[in-house]
Amino acid sequence: MSLCLTSDVSWVLVPKYLELMYMARNFNIKVDPSGLSPGVHTTTVRAYDVKNTAKGPVFTFEVTVVRPVKTDDSGSLSYENVNFNPNSLIKRNFVLVPNNVTWATLHIKHLDTDVSSNFCLHTVQLLPQKSCKFMEYYKMFNLKSNEFQSHFAVEENVVLEIALAKYWPSCSNIILSYKLQFHGVIPQSKNIAMYHGMGLQSVMLKPGVKNEEIQPSVSLKHLITVLRPNEGKITALTYRDVIPPQRPIYQLNLSYAFSLPKSTEAYATCGLFGELLYENEYESQLWMLFDSNKQYIAAGDAYSSRHVYKLDKGDYTIKMHVRHERRELLDKIIDLPIQVVQKLQNQINLDVYNSHHQATIFGKKSSCFIMTPNGALCNLNIGSLSIDKIISLKLLPGHCLTGNIIYAKDENGKKVDTYDFKYFITDTFKPKNGLKPVEEIKTKLEEFNEAMCESKLNWLTKLEYGEDSRKLYDSLCEEFGDKNASVHTSWIQCIEPEDKKRFPYFEIPDFDLEKVKLIIAAADRALAIIDQDELLAFYGIKSDQRPEASKLKISNDRLKNTVVEALSRKGAALCQLYYYNNVITKITNENDLQEIDDILLQVSCFISPDSDSKSLNYFNIWHGAVYQNYGRMMKILLRMLEDKYIKDVESCLLWTVNVKFGADARHLASAMVNALIVHYPKTFRPF
Repeated sequence: MSLCLTSDVSWVLVPKYLELMYMARNFNIKVDPSGLSPGVHTTTVRAYDVKNTAKGPVFTFEVTVVRPVKTDDSGSLSYENVNFNPNSLIKRNFVLVPNNVTWATLHIKHLDTDVSSNFCLHTVQLLPQKSCKFMEYYKMFNLKSNEFQSHFAVEENVVLEIALAKYWPSCSNIILSYKLQFHGVIPQSKNIAMYHGMGLQSVMLKPGVKNEEIQPSVSLKHLITVLRPNEGKITALTYRDVIPPQRPIYQLNLSYAFSLPKSTEAYATCGLFGELLYENEYESQLWMLFDSNKQYIAAGDAYSSRHVYKLDKGDYTIKMHVRHERRELLDKIIDLPIQVVQKLQNQINLDVYNSHHQATIFGKKSSCFIMTPNGALCNLNIGSLSIDKIISLKLLPGHCLTGNIIYAKDENGKKVDTYDFKYFITDTFKPKNGLKPVEEIKTKLEEFNEAMCESKLNWLTKLEYGEDSRKLYDSLCEEFGDKNASVHTSWIQCIEPEDKKRFPYFEIPDFDLEKVKLIIAAADRALAIIDQDELLAFYGIKSDQRPEASKLKISNDRLKNTVVEALSRKGAALCQLYYYNNVITKITNENDLQEIDDILLQVSCFISPDSDSKSLNYFNIWHGAVYQNYGRMMKILLRMLEDKYIKDVESCLLWTVNVKFGADARHLASAMVNALIVHYPKTFRPF
């Protein structure tokens, strides 16, 4: 087919003829926009069959050229008396953003005060390899008053499209005038990464197109922890996920674990493709968050930073799922790290100095100053984070604090003209004046023996109760049994660990009488070593002026914790023994009850009865069961569940409700049984 190409304008040049064969043919089009006026210019290239031009063009395609408007030297641009009527609801303007600016203000003035209308403002800039939403701004507003201002970030030397549209239900005519003004100064490095040990971070500022008031500030708001997968597995999906004819799709399942020391707002994100959705090279990215009981909490995929969750303190597990038809690509990311971003309770501000001299002597900090368009460059120095702050936040090497750095003094500029700032922790710090218990001068052999004793005690709490742990305990008793009460409390924790404590709802055949007697014997030996009267006398001192008072307090605090642990465990064991004998023999021994009450009174001398101590709560629950104080039991159990969901605690609460209310609380018992299924699933929820 022989074609004739035509163009309606002189700034688009096309070949005169094109001969189409049985294969693809290319042809060049030249566009020369040099003589065009600012605005949008369009034309159509048409191709006609030379043998039959009457049938119309065989194909057409549009050519659009946008010549942006340039601002004046002060970075401003005005549009006067722009009429918005029902036939022209949208006004588009294309502006070339000048150099040395970072944000803009659009000031809209309402010229007809008798008419009000709703408007939509949309601005966008397209950057290479970035989503169109990266530099997008959208705002709906109502022009009831005479003026409206909007502020947004811009990228220098890139065309900015401004679309101002009247909302479609507004049919009245309205006349507006609006002015675009650019602001800002240019930092030499927009996104700054600083590590502890640099001392100072230098930032160079370049002046903008107009006078700008500068008041630099750096604030850190989030803590980033990098997680490595502790488990990864690649498997082929089922027959439902097969691309015809026989191309299977593979999945990569990764597992991560982390813990939060306190309640905070947090979210998880993947740095490799966390901000990609449809443009992602992988078919899918999904993650689910579970607590320590495998209970599902939340899920997400891309743009996780938009969805922040309130998490309580405790241990958590993240399961991540990535799919692709090529297994070798999944093999390359089997060690894929992810980031957990936590919000700091209080933001951290870093010091900024105008001169290097003031920064090195920690002198006068930076104040407000003005940068003129043709002025000199300005150098700022950012100080490092104090060691005390690192210690108080318990930061570890590899942790990263993130926030932003702001240069503008204008309140509107502070909201839109911000830059990322990252601070990396590289070292581990300990308190400078770490207080230790009072120690005598010891030989190396004595220090070695103490270190060996501490190591054995740590392992004693980790070993399962049995012959091996009993041998280790006997050997420790021979060496330190009469001097170190921690030997016996560690043995108690070995016999009855925290996760295997027996609550009042246990079955009688499961009761181990031997373990209970061993706990009572170990607690008695621990209490015999510590002089409780002397310990109480120390805490009775109102003001200790001795030089070693602080060291003595640390030492006695450890002894107090040991006493509370031993008394609480002994009291709980005696309650279990009494409870067991009462169920079997139906005989109540008042002497046993008196001994239990005496132990509770002794514990109250060292710690408040309403304390959140785990050992004391355990004792109080058993004490309430012995005296049938079910209301007190429910109060303690509910308080424990507020801190952390534990299956044994919730099961004990269910048992308490059934015993207290019986058939009158069937609805409550039924709800709690269903809650147990939800709170403590057997396995993780599948993808």
